[in-house]
Amino acid sequence: IEILPDRIIRITDSNDQKDYPCWNANGSMIYFCMATGTNWDIWRMDADGDNWRQVTFYPEADFMPDIKPSTGEMAWMSMRGVEGSYDIFHGFLIAEPPGNAVWEAPLTSDNDKCRAPAYANQVHGGYSLVYNRVYDPDDDGYGVPTIFLYSSTGGHVELTEGDNPAFTYDGRWIVYQNNDYEICKIATDGSGNPIKLTTGFTDTNPHVGWANDKIVFTRSGLNGYRGLCVINLDGTGFEVLLDQRWAQYDAAWSPDCTRIVFTGHRMSQFDIYVYEVP
Repeated sequence: IEILPDRIIRITDSNDQKDYPCWNANGSMIYFCMATGTNWDIWRMDADGDNWRQVTFYPEADFMPDIKPSTGEMAWMSMRGVEGSYDIFHGFLIAEPPGNAVWEAPLTSDNDKCRAPAYANQVHGGYSLVYNRVYDPDDDGYGVPTIFLYSSTGGHVELTEGDNPAFTYDGRWIVYQNNDYEICKIATDGSGNPIKLTTGFTDTNPHVGWANDKIVFTRSGLNGYRGLCVINLDGTGFEVLLDQRWAQYDAAWSPDCTRIVFTGHRMSQFDIYVYEVP
């Protein structure tokens, strides 16, 4: 009999590998990617785990979805396109109000590796999307991860070296992991130097709660596993949130910051879990 700790709810239960969960704009649905057979696609389900529906159908892998809060549009990373690279796509693959069409299009299309898109809630400086690009001109797997901003009018603008970026609620800051696996923030307009919020650990995949400006992130080595921690945007209030003796990672706040969805590797399965915040 499986007994989970208080406030942790497993909402999927299958042998298929799953990862990168995120919420839709009102917290009623969770999007995630899942490997079925030999390919990864993006799926969605109700927040309680019911009503699964496949969102992408393509022979190449689709990963890392994020939902635009104002429209329900989805951005994601896809390996379709140039062989050996991956790009950012966006579209309304399953229409949600106010979108009423099913379409998709690439936002990047080159030989670089583009991943980890994240939408802004409040657009600051015209930038509606942030993502990671890896320059790897020698194609040897040792490129430098770099964060880019995207504007429909200004195009793609390089911001700083780093990975797994996310906007704050007001759009004025980008939170990310630097190449030393420290959680940092930098002003969206590029003014000032990056500010380190954590150091001395292996910290990855930050996500900012839009209702509380708290950052949830993954820390390796908690009880010998990956676990979840939180810290305030100003660097105060650090707390270990989950340090179970099984892996918890790739977490995202719900829109109202009452729940955190994350990937868990437990009992030989990769599933999606929800943590109800006290």
